[in-house]
Amino acid sequence: MAELHETLMGRKLIEHVFPDIAENLGKIANAIKEQNQLLKKDTIEISILYYEDENGKKVYDVEHMQKEFNNQLKNLKS
Repeated sequence: MAELHETLMGRKLIEHVFPDIAENLGKIANAIKEQNQLLKKDTIEISILYYEDENGKKVYDVEHMQKEFNNQLKNLKS
């Protein structure tokens, strides 16, 4: 039985279809990056800070996150 790259359809797949898919995925990735850059202008990002207690339950440091948010908000207003 012939290997994939030895068949007409296999060569077409490898030489044309895969490169087209890769090129279009690159275009999609760039479009997503550009969209994210636009969104970041109106977005405040903060770290989600937590630790796990003795039972393995997440305990969030809401006070620290709130301070970080307020500092970033202050910087936006400046």
